[in-house]
Amino acid sequence: MKGKVLDFSIQKGGGLILGDDGQRYLLVTSEWQEQSFPLRDVVVDFEAAGQYAKGVYLLAQTVPQIQAATPTIKAKPFKAIVNKEPSLLDLAISAVKHKYLLFNGRASRKEFWAVMLFSVLISFALQLLYTLGFAISDNLGLLLALPFVIFALGMVIPQLAVSARRLHDTDKSGWWLLLGLIPIFGTIALIVLFSLTSSEGENRFGEPA
Repeated sequence: MKGKVLDFSIQKGGGLILGDDGQRYLLVTSEWQEQSFPLRDVVVDFEAAGQYAKGVYLLAQTVPQIQAATPTIKAKPFKAIVNKEPSLLDLAISAVKHKYLLFNGRASRKEFWAVMLFSVLISFALQLLYTLGFAISDNLGLLLALPFVIFALGMVIPQLAVSARRLHDTDKSGWWLLLGLIPIFGTIALIVLFSLTSSEGENRFGEPA
């Protein structure tokens, strides 16, 4: 009779076979006629002796397909990489760090005002610091005034450079900065020039910033 091994354990000394007749038969180790012990679901041939299986031989081995327990990975939706518009702080740092001595080229209004805002805020903070220092003692005030002086002197060149590039962006020469030598009127005129929109496309000073 043919049957299928339902269970087999060396520790238990046998197992269980389901015959083609639908009956279950006990399999003892001594009745197994093969060299290797049977696996579950293998097909065997045996003789039925009551509730026992006698002279059990292996007919065919059907190895159960084991589905790999690989978790299903859902693909995440692709997100296109979009160039983020730089912030005011990014523009200010870039202008000071990488364009410190750059008077050529063009600077957008956003870049120009970013540098000016950066300068004003840092200067105000340093002024407040040394003012508080003087309130405590003159020596402390003089000591804390040193960072303000260093910063103010260090920002002269990058401020002039970004101002010249801003004028270039409006297709005007950097020499218009000399208007600043005229009290009040010159300052107002420069503020107006710095606020003008950029000239479209390439001009004599290069591509738009």
